[in-house]
Amino acid sequence: DAMGNLWLGTQGGITMYELSSQGWISMNTSTDPDLLDDAIMAVEVTSTGDIWFGTDFGISVYDGTNWRSFTNADGLGNNRVNFIKESPTGEIWVGESDGLSVYDGTTWKAYGRNEGIPFGGITSLDFTEDGIAWLGTGLSGVLIYDGTTFEPLDDARGLVSNKVTSVKRANDMRMWVGTGSGISVFEADGQLVTNHTRIFELPLPDTLNPVNDIEFDRNGVPFVGVYVDYLVTEGGLSFYAGGAWADYDMNDGLAGPAVNDVAIDEAGDVWVGTSTGLTYITGLATGLDKELGISFTVYPNPASSRLTITRDESVQEATPIE
Repeated sequence: DAMGNLWLGTQGGITMYELSSQGWISMNTSTDPDLLDDAIMAVEVTSTGDIWFGTDFGISVYDGTNWRSFTNADGLGNNRVNFIKESPTGEIWVGESDGLSVYDGTTWKAYGRNEGIPFGGITSLDFTEDGIAWLGTGLSGVLIYDGTTFEPLDDARGLVSNKVTSVKRANDMRMWVGTGSGISVFEADGQLVTNHTRIFELPLPDTLNPVNDIEFDRNGVPFVGVYVDYLVTEGGLSFYAGGAWADYDMNDGLAGPAVNDVAIDEAGDVWVGTSTGLTYITGLATGLDKELGISFTVYPNPASSRLTITRDESVQEATPIE
């Protein structure tokens, strides 16, 4: 949130890491009876400072003191919430197991099968620089919504898989789409740029890279959570720098292989939510913007024998790095 506190949704309620005290605060239906359910499926901190929590029974909103809730009785299309995202204009967009709902601050507008939302619901969403919504679906690829029509973007247009798990706009305004078989990168107009299908190194012959989440740091480096559920113990965090993917798993200190969510704070540190706990990582990307007006990426970290340093631009003179 604006104070730098970290809000976590768990199967047992809400946990908040308070930056000022460096302590943990827990909230659940016992401590806060107005919370609809303890199984938190989505979290979004909005520009007003409110925190929205999605559950299988609707949405609970916390303003720091009081709670309010939204269910289908209030106009929400479906109570089973997958994802919550604030639009550039301040609307709240909710991806549900069977549709999409948009809240303008007063009323809800729900979209379902009749409006063009396919079976499988909306799993993730983000917006282009122009405010066009890219909606990830469970089984039918991406829907690009301009406010009037839903335009499909699926495997026929280069998407690596129609099972979409994450949609994220990159720093260069391209749209990254995480799927059950890797990542597809598109221009904002829907033109395919490239596919990444070998994100996380797996023991051969297994190569499938199901993506659960994508996040970008301030230097534009993508961090990706991968979990190969049919292999049970295979999964972790990958990031792309210097034209190659580097990955980290439990052997490097991750709490577990099933990475559900990745977040990067203002300091550039990475928080990795897994099904067996939270991992906090520092030093994966280093910047020298303040001292030299340049930035670089260092990987892997930690390193045992070799360290790679990459820059987007060449260095014209000797530059000491300490």
